[in-house]
Amino acid sequence: FSAAISMIFSLIGGAFITYDQMPKGLQLISKITPNRWIIKSVDLMQNNSLSGINPNIVLFAFCIIFSGAAVLLIKMVKVQQ
Repeated sequence: FSAAISMIFSLIGGAFITYDQMPKGLQLISKITPNRWIIKSVDLMQNNSLSGINPNIVLFAFCIIFSGAAVLLIKMVKVQQ
């Protein structure tokens, strides 16, 4: 299950085709995948550019959100047992 989710995120996030070549709908959806922001962060580091939204801040937000979701899920599972 996790491999399928990772593959979908990779496809949508721009690991297989560049962000600019995607249809507009997929470009919009890709903004919610961590993969897109990691790729953008690496691109900006390679070009020594700091324009637009800092991808590292977005990645940090993903960490906070997913960590919080994991804590809530663990607590819910413990309560049900």
